[in-house]
Amino acid sequence: MSPKIFDRSILSALAVCALLWGGCSHSVTSLNPAKPLILPDSVKTLLNGEAPIIGFYAALAQDSSYLDSIPLPQWAETRAYQALGFLWQNHGMPERDTVFDIYQIQEIGDNDFHTIGLCDDTPVGVQVVLNKYEFTADTNFQGDYKTPLFLNTIAVVAAINDSLNNSVGFSCAQTDSYVGVADFIQAIFEQTAVVLNCSHGWNDCFSGCLGRRNWSFRVFDSGVVNFLGASGDPPPN
Repeated sequence: MSPKIFDRSILSALAVCALLWGGCSHSVTSLNPAKPLILPDSVKTLLNGEAPIIGFYAALAQDSSYLDSIPLPQWAETRAYQALGFLWQNHGMPERDTVFDIYQIQEIGDNDFHTIGLCDDTPVGVQVVLNKYEFTADTNFQGDYKTPLFLNTIAVVAAINDSLNNSVGFSCAQTDSYVGVADFIQAIFEQTAVVLNCSHGWNDCFSGCLGRRNWSFRVFDSGVVNFLGASGDPPPN
């Protein structure tokens, strides 16, 4: 497995949240905003890397069955992308500038959404799953397999291990997870808006970050952005 760095376990928290929501189904509101979404190519690339992850966690918080789905929900990715784009466009809002320009807060997820690890002697039957989802061996890290697709790698690993029917006597596949990364963005889907909670951590994040500051925004589907407030420790210089 390749060494990675992260500091939180949002997935377990969202699983609890999903239980509190009672596994309710999602409701997709109109994605035809009155305000146009015009982004530079560099920002589009950035958001294309974040929106599938943020949308997946938000969908999982509403419906725990997404934990078992390998493809990430497209509707959730679209909503997250739009909300992030509208927030990014809101230049001049001091809190927006703090999040995007000063601290450059991004979301990478708890697990690598492109990578899984396999045991050294990979059973032949596993290749069917690898081929289906375009996984190929990572030449940089022995035992890692990568795909260009954004996938729920937790479900991929479960599918591979289930396909073996315990024939190898242990879990052959595992996720590639992170420890120590300080920042994340959480989305909460509402009927006509998305709440974005942006969090920045600092100081010994290998141990969970000794300092943390949060900024919250409500981004309406119309493109209107409201700053909801900040919380946590005083922001670092």
